[in-house]
Amino acid sequence: MVYRIHFTAEDLGRTRVMGSPSPLVETMRVVRGLWKPSLMRHVPWTGPVVPRLPAETRLVFDLAPARGYSPNFLSLARLGGAQECLEQVRSTPRSLIRREMTRFAEERPVPGWARRLDDDPQALQRLADALGQLHTTLIAPYWDQVTAWIAADRAARARDLVDHGIDHLLRHLGPPQIRWNPPVLEIHTGLTGELHLSGRGLLLIPSVFGSGRPSLDCDAEPQPWLSFPIPHNGQRFPDPITPAESAAAPRQMVALLGRTRATVLHVIAQQPGCTTGELAATARISASSASEHATVLRSAGLITTTRRRQSVLHVLTPTGRSLLGTGQSGAASAGRW
Repeated sequence: MVYRIHFTAEDLGRTRVMGSPSPLVETMRVVRGLWKPSLMRHVPWTGPVVPRLPAETRLVFDLAPARGYSPNFLSLARLGGAQECLEQVRSTPRSLIRREMTRFAEERPVPGWARRLDDDPQALQRLADALGQLHTTLIAPYWDQVTAWIAADRAARARDLVDHGIDHLLRHLGPPQIRWNPPVLEIHTGLTGELHLSGRGLLLIPSVFGSGRPSLDCDAEPQPWLSFPIPHNGQRFPDPITPAESAAAPRQMVALLGRTRATVLHVIAQQPGCTTGELAATARISASSASEHATVLRSAGLITTTRRRQSVLHVLTPTGRSLLGTGQSGAASAGRW
């Protein structure tokens, strides 16, 4: 079963990669993946997760099966904080809820509590609150790491686009379920259909979480989106930072920032996605020294590293940006292409 997305030259020109992770897309990818935890990629949780979740969160699981259709208004592909996204869920137009729940009912029975979701504001409020609880419990403690991994992947894809063009970018999105057969992008995920982008282009959303399968919203505005898992190269999430560890962080940073290491960190801030060789050349140190300093900075949580074929690419984490005082504006400029 194949879903085919048809591109025109105009669509290729308007296809873009989302610059930051989407809180609700990541949350819903986790929810759907938890039906089969063995398929989840590099998850930070251990043991049975679902029994430890608040009982109210079952509302989201009711509408998020492991496979098949799930209402897209729960997976808003937008930037911003989780609470801002949840407010948009709470204000979903009744016509959109009705349309998406009708489609959901074509595949499986609608839970009793959700049968009047389109005209029961309290039911929609409960659903959004449950989605917020899931984000707070499962995603929020690791959000800095999620942001860093997405930034690293985006920097690598930016390099691919500049060096090799859009055809190469689409051909190497990653998952085996996505195949670029110009001018059609084939999605092998159990869905069948045809989507003509009609000049809107496609929004590509790299995702840290999920079971390895891409997800798609064909009706999203202003353009459809495709979410796909990024390579993790064996990396796993660290344990959440405790208050005691957070208080100790400044002392650790002071201990590791000598003159050369500060230069290395500054170069990575100025050249997001730089290779170890480029880092060494700009900082005027040997490649082995650049690699050693990058390892220390990565261990301290100040940079993250991703491998793209024969190269290793470095970008700052939010903690690294904060240390240098670049803040969010640095993140935005680093990810624009």
